[in-house]
Amino acid sequence: QMQEHFRAIPGVADVGAAEQLPLLAGGMWNYVSPGDRPIPPPEGRTRGTRRRASDGLFRTLGIPIVLGRAFDERDKVGSQPVAIINQTLAARFWPDESAIGKFIVLGSGDGPRLEIVGVARDVREFGPDSPDQSVFYLSFAQFPTATAQIAIRTHDDPLAVTAQVKSALLELNRNAPIWSFHTMESRFADRVAQPRF
Repeated sequence: QMQEHFRAIPGVADVGAAEQLPLLAGGMWNYVSPGDRPIPPPEGRTRGTRRRASDGLFRTLGIPIVLGRAFDERDKVGSQPVAIINQTLAARFWPDESAIGKFIVLGSGDGPRLEIVGVARDVREFGPDSPDQSVFYLSFAQFPTATAQIAIRTHDDPLAVTAQVKSALLELNRNAPIWSFHTMESRFADRVAQPRF
C-alpha cells in the first residue's frame, strides 16, 4: 500500500523499501548456512549481511537480478519463505551450480528453510572501497519489521518531491516518525569523503 501510494506522486518513477539501504555504516547480520548440508559449528558458519526488502527495492536502486526473480506477490505470509542472495554468497555455497531452488538456514537452523528464488548482483554495501559481502535479502511481506528506509527514484530532482512524500506518508499513518531525507548521491559522497588510514 505504501509503495503504491508513493508511486502515484507526480515525478516518482519507482519505490522500494529496506530494513537498511546501502551506504550506511553497520547493518544487521546472521550466520547463514546452505540448507542441503549439515550446519557447521559457529566458528565455521558464514556471516551474512541481512536486508529485509520490498518487491520494488531492486528496480528502484538498479540492482540487477542476475538469476531467478525478485520478490513478488507470491511471497507472502503463509507461503514458502524465500530469500534472494547476492553473487558472493551464491559463489561461496554453490560455486559450480545454480543457487536457484536451493535453501539457506539462519543461525543454528531452528528457523524456516529459505528457498532461494533470485541471485542479485553484488553491491558495495558500505562504500566504494568496502570488500564484497555475503548478503541475503528477506521479503518484507514475509518478515515484516516496524521500521524501514524508503528508496524513491524520481524522473527529476529528488528533493523536489520530499514534501509530497512526507504528506503521503502521514496520510497513511499520522504517527509515523520521519527521520530525514537524503539522496543516494549525498550518501555516496559522504562515504567517499570519510578519512582513510
